[in-house]
Amino acid sequence: MSEEKKKLSSFLTAIEKVKEEDSVWTSDKQIDRLLRPGAKYRNLNPYEVLQVSPDDDEKKIKRQFRKLSFLVHPDKNPEKVDQAKLAFDVVNTAYQTLQDEEKMDWVHLIYREAEEEFPHMLEQRRKEAKKKKETIPEDTSEEQHKESFRRFLMKKFADMEIEKQKILSRDYKQAQKERQAKEEEIAKAKAEKEARKEWEAGREERVTSWMKFAEAKKKTKKKKKKTKGFTGGLRPPKLKTEKRS
Repeated sequence: MSEEKKKLSSFLTAIEKVKEEDSVWTSDKQIDRLLRPGAKYRNLNPYEVLQVSPDDDEKKIKRQFRKLSFLVHPDKNPEKVDQAKLAFDVVNTAYQTLQDEEKMDWVHLIYREAEEEFPHMLEQRRKEAKKKKETIPEDTSEEQHKESFRRFLMKKFADMEIEKQKILSRDYKQAQKERQAKEEEIAKAKAEKEARKEWEAGREERVTSWMKFAEAKKKTKKKKKKTKGFTGGLRPPKLKTEKRS
């Protein structure tokens, strides 16, 4: 093949690749991509959502964000407004995540762990394939290697998110339990305070009642003392015992 034919072939191949890439960047295809089954976990990775790489600079990421936002904007998709709104929120959330340093620390942590664990996973698969005298696709195709890592990373995001939600759920239940105990403690202290307040408020009344009771009891004792024995008339004489000589 002559040099000119090689150049022409290379040019045509590049054109076909651009056409293929451009065909993906349509409103319908991007909305479907962002909302397809499993999107809840697929969309945890902001780089995956915006179809950019961690190595891309801010200008490219911003350009990609604007491009996607335009494609999935509800105003551009009047026939599927509800779906477009969901897709637009996903794109916007991904871009906001990239601007949040704390959230990106979490994203980069997952990337680092995936990059460390992925080679070990491949090595295990190589050992299994070797027993069968086979090779793994990742060792024969760079594209397959990238796709496998992308899927591995996606699973890593999902696993980490599930674990995080479990921890948050446990923390929430513990916090709820502690809050309930605190509320019960406050309610108990309040009830005791109200009881003391009522007791103090009734002190004077109780003292007065006790004094009246004591006075009445004292008068009753005096009255009983005066009326002790027979009431009215003369007392009979005491009988004397007769003495005999």
